[in-house]
Formats: sequence, C-alpha cells, structure tokens
Amino acid sequence: MAENTSGWLEFFNPGSVLPGLVGTISLLVALYALAFVPINYAGAALVLLGVALMVAEAHIGAFGALGVGGLAAFVIGALLMFPSRAPGFALSGAVVAGAAIGSAVLLLFVLTVLLRSRKRPVVTGTEALIGAEGETVSWQDGEGRVRVHGEIWRARSNGSLQVGSHVKVVSRDGLVVGVEAIRPG
Repeated sequence: MAENTSGWLEFFNPGSVLPGLVGTISLLVALYALAFVPINYAGAALVLLGVALMVAEAHIGAFGALGVGGLAAFVIGALLMFPSRAPGFALSGAVVAGAAIGSAVLLLFVLTVLLRSRKRPVVTGTEALIGAEGETVSWQDGEGRVRVHGEIWRARSNGSLQVGSHVKVVSRDGLVVGVEAIRPG
C-alpha cells in the first residue's frame, strides 16, 4: 500500500506549502477512489478546501501556490460533488468552468495587488525615518533634540545647529538620530 508522504513532508518542513497542499488534495481524492467517503462528501470537502485555500492566498500571500491549489481542488471537487449516475442532479460543465474562470480572475487580481504592495516604499521604521525632515527643538555641543514626524528625538550632528534650524535625518542608532542641516535654497 502506497503512503501519502506529502502530508508528512509538510509536518517536517512547515511553511513549504506545496507538500501539504498536494497531500491534502490527494488524500481526499484517494478516499473517494477507495469508496471510503461518499462521492458528494468528497466533492464538497474539496470545494470547501478550494475556497478556503483561495481565501488563505489573499491573506497569507503565498505567491499563487495556495490559490492554484485551491482552484484545482475547487474544480476537482465540483466535478465529483454530484454523481453522474443520479439523473437530473448532474452539475453543468459550464457552471464549473465559469466558477473556475471567475475564481482564477479573482486570484490573479489578488496576486497583482499583493505584488504591487510589495513595491511600495516602506512607511514605518528606520527606512521611513531616514531622509525625513524636521527642526531642532534644543541644541548644545553637537547634541540636542529634534522634532521629526511630530515626535521628539534625541539627535547628534557633526555641524553646529541653532534652535529652529531645519534638519534632515541621515542615520539612526537606536533612539538617537543623526541629522544634518538643510541649506535653504
């Protein structure tokens, strides 16, 4: 009897989405093929798994791995959900194709938005502070306090500054920023 090692690979290497995804889909299809699960339950489980994976793709951002697996599980589940032996209860292929195409378009939209958001400039942390402008609040002997983004920071500078001087942040070391004067002009 062949073992489903894909599921075990996910346990030993968490976060490598593909083995767990392939293992879960394979397990549900195998349960259907071995007649352990009635056809409608296996199909419903695959459809629910597919929808859950596509929703997870939007929140986790696995760069399409979860979404493609979810789309595959959705299509396989939709085809298995209604047995062809039951007259009048067959699912139209056009409905399955339309739902799959709609899901794929939505998935591509989510991936496009995800990839665009990764290209945006950082707006928090050290990266956002470097290059920001502010003004000195107090200054004495190369050290003082500056207001940047509405916050008061301890600051150091190699040049001499006056209270009210406009400065630019050039470095950060913990809670102390390095600044330099902005020359008017």
